[in-house]
Amino acid sequence: MTFWEGIDHAIAYDESRIPEPNADTECRQLESMQAKAATLLLEELSLGNDLQKLKDDISTRLTSGLATFQQDMAGLSGAINRINDVTMARNHIEGWNSALADLRADLGLSTRYLDQNQALVANIRHARDLIEGFMTLKCRPKPIQAVFTQALYHTVYTVPVYDPDWSYDWSVSIPKDPRCASGFKENTPFLNKATWYHADVDIGGPCLHLAGDYGARGHPGTVTVIVSSSKFVCTLTYYGTITGEGGAPSCKVK
Repeated sequence: MTFWEGIDHAIAYDESRIPEPNADTECRQLESMQAKAATLLLEELSLGNDLQKLKDDISTRLTSGLATFQQDMAGLSGAINRINDVTMARNHIEGWNSALADLRADLGLSTRYLDQNQALVANIRHARDLIEGFMTLKCRPKPIQAVFTQALYHTVYTVPVYDPDWSYDWSVSIPKDPRCASGFKENTPFLNKATWYHADVDIGGPCLHLAGDYGARGHPGTVTVIVSSSKFVCTLTYYGTITGEGGAPSCKVK
């Protein structure tokens, strides 16, 4: 395999490795694709730098070679009178022509593969942007979903997106009826859920249902969950104990 065949093979191989995410790609796959795209991009940027340096070097050598060849031709012109001199001059010229032809060919190939490399870098960046777009939808927690069940006197709060690699830190705050918070159980029945038992004290529960302590959204408490992964930290809240959906998560990238 020649040098240029090796470059051709490397670019074709890297092109086949570009991740292709879609709307059905799961979060873990997207995270793997993101890492793969980042590595591939660094490799191609490095190859592009090497190809640019090689192209510049070939261009410099070609310019210098042409100048030297012209000087040699000027020295030979008008000074060839013997057969031997003619033969030597012809061989000299043919050698220069061959060397210059090789440099021109290398310059053309370096330009060709540099263009292919730059197109590949653009494609990798496009794939990376697609991955990050899908990750925003698949790899971030969605608003809390609350479901109140009257017969059980409890509300179950759920972060719809579950990932075993994420942590879910649940809490509740209800300053108007602090005792009511004792019925709140984090990570129950699963890590991405919390259950708040808020039956009235009259039937053995921990909560009050007096005027000012209970309103249109049920008990006046705020449920908070902090969802963390290796890449982000998101805070989600839900006010009250009735069925509904919380506000949009507030996320920070680590």
